[in-house]
Amino acid sequence: MDLQYFFNILWRRKWLILIVMIIATVATFFFVDRKPDTFKSNGLMTTSIVGQRGVNPQEEKPWIMEYYVNMGFENMIEALTSRRSIDFLTARLLLHDLTADTLAAADGPFRRLSEMKEVDLPYSPQEIADLMDTLQHKVDYLQYQFSDPQQYQIFNDVAKALGYDYEGLLKYNLSVGRRGDTDNLSIEFESENPYLCTWAVNTFIEDYLRLYEDDAQSEGGSKVRFLRDQVNDAKSKLLALETKLNSYKNEKKLYDAGDESQGIISRRNKIRENLQIEKSRVPTLRANIAELEKLIAQKGSETNSIEESSIYNNTAVINMQNKIAELDEIIIKSGDTDEAAKKQRELIQINLDEKIKKLADIDKKKEDIPDNKATQSNLFDQKVQATLDLNEATQRITTLEADLASVTSNQANLVQNDAIVQNLESEIEIARNQYIAVDSKYFDAKQSNKNTYQPLKVLEYARMPEKPESKKKALLSAFAGIVGGVLSTVLIFLMAFFDTSVNSISKFRKFTKVDLLGTINKVDTDKLDLKYLFSSNGQNKTLDTFKESLRNIRYLIETSNSNRFLFTSTKKQEGKTFLIVTLAHALTIKDKKILIVDTNFKNNTLTKMSKQTIEENLLNSKLLGDNDLSSEFVSQQIHDPFNLENVDIIGNKGSYQSPSEVFAGKDFDKFLEGLEEHYDYIFFESASMNNYSDTKELTQYVDKVIAVFGAENDIKNTDKESIDYLSSLGGKFMGAILNKMDLRNLS
Repeated sequence: MDLQYFFNILWRRKWLILIVMIIATVATFFFVDRKPDTFKSNGLMTTSIVGQRGVNPQEEKPWIMEYYVNMGFENMIEALTSRRSIDFLTARLLLHDLTADTLAAADGPFRRLSEMKEVDLPYSPQEIADLMDTLQHKVDYLQYQFSDPQQYQIFNDVAKALGYDYEGLLKYNLSVGRRGDTDNLSIEFESENPYLCTWAVNTFIEDYLRLYEDDAQSEGGSKVRFLRDQVNDAKSKLLALETKLNSYKNEKKLYDAGDESQGIISRRNKIRENLQIEKSRVPTLRANIAELEKLIAQKGSETNSIEESSIYNNTAVINMQNKIAELDEIIIKSGDTDEAAKKQRELIQINLDEKIKKLADIDKKKEDIPDNKATQSNLFDQKVQATLDLNEATQRITTLEADLASVTSNQANLVQNDAIVQNLESEIEIARNQYIAVDSKYFDAKQSNKNTYQPLKVLEYARMPEKPESKKKALLSAFAGIVGGVLSTVLIFLMAFFDTSVNSISKFRKFTKVDLLGTINKVDTDKLDLKYLFSSNGQNKTLDTFKESLRNIRYLIETSNSNRFLFTSTKKQEGKTFLIVTLAHALTIKDKKILIVDTNFKNNTLTKMSKQTIEENLLNSKLLGDNDLSSEFVSQQIHDPFNLENVDIIGNKGSYQSPSEVFAGKDFDKFLEGLEEHYDYIFFESASMNNYSDTKELTQYVDKVIAVFGAENDIKNTDKESIDYLSSLGGKFMGAILNKMDLRNLS
């Protein structure tokens, strides 16, 4: 690409680039300004070591090479940013924000689930509470792994909802790195809450030191490990006894004595009330059954027999089902050891299966009963329903009487349960004392193990940030403006690079590879006066350039030693007509007589232009008649729109035929020879080459072919085919004229 052309484009688009830079700068300034303030706290830990264990001065070769120093710091940073360490911080943050004490406190949590956007956790409050209990236990005893995968999933989901997940903390909040070339590690935490920043850094440091110390002790203190196991066992035993006590109380429904007594009385009264209601239903149901049986007896012997058999078997089935239920209860209470009850149940089950089979046979027979027996069947159904209701009421009475007996016996069990509870509480007290004793020994063992050299220690705890971090609005805005300018420049460059339009001389030569006769810059044709143009000088750069361009092309035509010129183009609307007319005028200034032959039968613009003022040329008309061409052409003279003189035109009447078809049977070449005696130059205009074959058919009648290209158009594959044809003409192809050029691309 021509660099000068590219720089010209940039210079013309300088305001666009400047506007993009201003928009990017202003948009970035407002975007950064609207972002919430963030705060940052940092703490320092000194290592005095290399790696996790550090350098022990008592060991041989305590000093090591820089490579190991760097490797040691990388290992330390890797350990600090490991999932185990970050998950402990996550657990601490969740415990702080989701426990009941924090939620009820005046300062409240750092973040609330209700304030998080697009958070919809499918977990119940009880599941969250269970997770908090688990996290508290893990934090207290430095336990990392989750035994329940489902609970670990809840942990990750809740942490992600609050922005405390592993990836989120490392990406947006927490950063760990070496402070220069010192032996210190810097731990930084950035967030929207200054209290959160300080709390997170200090908590993270303290928890990591606990983990580090625990790892160091686990490597070198067998006694500490043994006592730690003892502490865990004692703790587990204590928790098991407490769980057993709570379970027993829940199982026996043991509450406060006064409340327990009042509850038993209230429950007993309610049972008695329900029992009275059920007993009152029994006489009514029995009376209904007796009345239904009386009505059924009046219905016909055959139908009665079937229905009574159905009722009898239904009643037998119901009774046997009730009996089986009673036997099942006896078997369960006996712990599946009452063989007599089990044997009796098997016999009843056999009879029940037979009755059910009989009922199926009876139902099949009932389908054959005539429709007039529907009333009798309905009575049977009512009786069965009443029987079922009676059995249900009887069973309900039995159940309520059993419940009443159970409630009455509960009062007697209160004393016994109280004794069991006191015994469990005594065991819990003993287990607690054992746990305290073992834990004390464990603490003493850890303290005695402190003589192990520990390189890690806190050099500086995080302090509350006094002001938010700088948003660097000016720097970011300036950078955004520069990036916007660079991107817009690159975009303009790419558009120019991939632009296949021939809007510059270098691009025309690159895409067409044909000789360029000259260029014609774009002018306003509405007010163009050619006579005035060629008589004026230096008043308008655009018109002066246009005038000089015409003179250059005129010179080439005059020195070509040719008389007939065909003007063609690859596309429509490339400016052939305008170029022919203006060149004709430029030649008439030098007293040249010009004839324009409009052989563009598909778009006879020259002919239509000349019709504005018509003066018939008798000589040309005679020649047309002599050569039998008067039916296709008409002889005219142009006076408008450019005030041309000494220019004649032979216009066509329009046709969709090709020139060879129009001239068939006519001597067009003889006609042109007769015209050459009276004109210095004859200009022909042809239809576009991409659409029509006219140029190829007219080439034989001319001396030179001149192609006109519009600078605003692209070069397509079809254009290249037409250009290849022009190149194949050899010396007959005089060259191309690049029309409608932007004057700025000519500089």
